[in-house]
Amino acid sequence: MTRRRLLYVALVLMAWLVVLAVLMPLPLSSPFTPAKVETLAGRSFMPVIGQAAQGEGGLDIRSMDVDEGALQVRPLRGIRADDFSVLRYRFDDFPRNLELVLVFRTREQPGDVRTVTIPTVVSGVGAVDLSAIGAWQGEVVELGFAQYPGPQSVPPASAFRPFTLVEAQLWSPSWQGAWAARMQDWFGARNWALLSLSALGPDSALPKGRSLVAPVVLCAAAALLLGILVLGWRGATVLRPALVIVALGWLLLDLRWLHGFHARHASTQEIYSGLSAEERQRRLPDQVLYDSAQMVRRVLGREDRNLRVFVDAGSDFQRARLLYHLLPMNVAPVNMVGLGTAAQRADAILVLYNVQRLSFDAANGVLVGGGEQLPAVELFDLGPLRVYRFLGAGR
Repeated sequence: MTRRRLLYVALVLMAWLVVLAVLMPLPLSSPFTPAKVETLAGRSFMPVIGQAAQGEGGLDIRSMDVDEGALQVRPLRGIRADDFSVLRYRFDDFPRNLELVLVFRTREQPGDVRTVTIPTVVSGVGAVDLSAIGAWQGEVVELGFAQYPGPQSVPPASAFRPFTLVEAQLWSPSWQGAWAARMQDWFGARNWALLSLSALGPDSALPKGRSLVAPVVLCAAAALLLGILVLGWRGATVLRPALVIVALGWLLLDLRWLHGFHARHASTQEIYSGLSAEERQRRLPDQVLYDSAQMVRRVLGREDRNLRVFVDAGSDFQRARLLYHLLPMNVAPVNMVGLGTAAQRADAILVLYNVQRLSFDAANGVLVGGGEQLPAVELFDLGPLRVYRFLGAGR
């Protein structure tokens, strides 16, 4: 029986290796280490957006543009995308709350800059599977990295701190590179995103790599099948080991989820740790929208609380957050209720944020857009934020 158990363990390990090998995106004949490595020193990158300077360890990024983040690029010569399937990159002291984006351009489409969000690495080496990026084709003539605050979840003023781009490397297909990219897929840090959190995923806005669920399920199935074939599990004796195998698989997925949650929690601590509840309330990822809502409140002053306030914005997120910040006013989203009839609009308020489809004709006192002309008066226009009052039928 002991020999059978040893045989079972050996066969299970072999089956798991086969599962992992089959799920790797490269031929079985590929070399273990990359045959070609193109090293791009951090100092060779040029700052395009944000302030940076060459340091001892690489390119030191010292500040970013408030609106556009930071961008570092460098030209490439003779780099064929088909020759390189893995990008390895190293940063020191990379801020947890910045998104990291791979930027590249090809000779075949010089006017089209490709961008792909990749996992962040605070200090250390990251890896990404380039073969999973559909646009990674042809001759690559420019490559770089962009950084910006996590959208819709990070206060921009709190996201940045100086960091260093140490180096990047392009690797030809190899088992070592494929495994590094897969481990980054499965266990790399993920920023907060407006998605549900689940041990089964997806819980990230990153391009979806190979899920950890598939190998866990296949490895569990292999362990159960080999138990039936080698150890002779039959009938009721199958139930207990099957439950143990399922529990261990689920535990692995949960541990992976907790690992990602720990990284997200560290990001939140970096922003809000040590602040009072009142200070945390004021440190918002949509501070501009909050300030806009406060401006609307001040302008409307002591208006009737039942006054209808139509709200529209350039994106669903901006509209939803502006509605939230304007509560408990009698707000209504334009994308759901429209602008109503003339009677419903009479004396109502229209709040627009970053909306281009409606323009105000001051000479005729009408809002123009969508083939309509709606009588209104302008209360104020502060660039992206505009507020109007609709006129009643008799005015």
